[in-house]
Amino acid sequence: MGWLRHLFTRRRRYNELSESIREHLEEKIAYLTDHGMAREQAEQAARREFGNVTVIEERSREVWQWPKIESIWADVKFAWRQLSRSPGFTLVALLTLSLGIGANTAIFSVVNGVLLHPLPFRDPARLMMLDEKWLPRFSHFEATPKDFLAWREQSQAFDQLGAFVSIAFNLSGGGRSERVTGARVTANLPEVLGVKPLLGRSFTTAEDTQGNDHVVLLGYGLWKERFGGHANAIGSVIRLNDLDFTVIGVMPPGFRFPHDAEIWKPMGFTADDFDGGHFIWGIGRLKANMTRDQAQAEMDSIMPRLRSPQIWSVNVFPLLDYYTGEVRTPLYVLMGAAGLVLLIACEDRRVKQRFRYGRL
Repeated sequence: MGWLRHLFTRRRRYNELSESIREHLEEKIAYLTDHGMAREQAEQAARREFGNVTVIEERSREVWQWPKIESIWADVKFAWRQLSRSPGFTLVALLTLSLGIGANTAIFSVVNGVLLHPLPFRDPARLMMLDEKWLPRFSHFEATPKDFLAWREQSQAFDQLGAFVSIAFNLSGGGRSERVTGARVTANLPEVLGVKPLLGRSFTTAEDTQGNDHVVLLGYGLWKERFGGHANAIGSVIRLNDLDFTVIGVMPPGFRFPHDAEIWKPMGFTADDFDGGHFIWGIGRLKANMTRDQAQAEMDSIMPRLRSPQIWSVNVFPLLDYYTGEVRTPLYVLMGAAGLVLLIACEDRRVKQRFRYGRL
């Protein structure tokens, strides 16, 4: 607590320093007058020899000061005195700055969360989405199970290829029923993303087949809500869409891929899926020596062998684009516009202040 005691005794030390300097100066003046010099001449000679008293006091006080803190505090006090003289101007200035800062904060929060913050997966830059393009009309279109399986079998550009489709489950039990966002995923999807369950295990290849797919992974929030965060959730049975499923794992906090999913089951393609048309998204992790352009060229060579007439093609694009879509450019434009608003607000305040003190 020595620093606190120092803080409250500093003013006394300042006074003692000033008194000591004055005593030394008076002693010098008395010495000169005792040797026959007039009082006025003695004062001038003593001050010339002693130096600038104000500068000496300031330099001596710096030993007991925190210069940056005291400088900031002095600026705050000066600004408060100036602003308190004109409360109307102060109110307008504060409102203008609040508008500029508030707009920048809001827009930057969105841009940071959507565009700048890295995706919560292992090496997300190597994760690519795959979908289809129907040339006459749709630039992005979900793939068919048949096409996806052909991509996975023939592609050499990816370490692994997975797929998913968002669905909603009716979760019942415990005297209540609720609608929960979830997904059907290929067994290897967590591995493709580089995410491991917090508890339990992930899906096996055998479970990714029709009839063996009555197992689920729970999201962290759903596990906390339904099972109180207890480890005995693993192996328990829950009811989804009036069917029983066994809980085999719990995903880590923050994992809600895709679209805020809270529960996942194996894809388990059925015969109806192969007759159901386009409904799944592909996702793959590029090999270390491959680029997006190389993967796109490979897919462009595979697709003609799958479709005829040649009006279908494949899109390979970064996973981040799947989240941002067409909002990337508008968000950057909004961020620039918000920056201009803040700049205008600061300039407006500066101009008003100059006008207030008659400098225009």
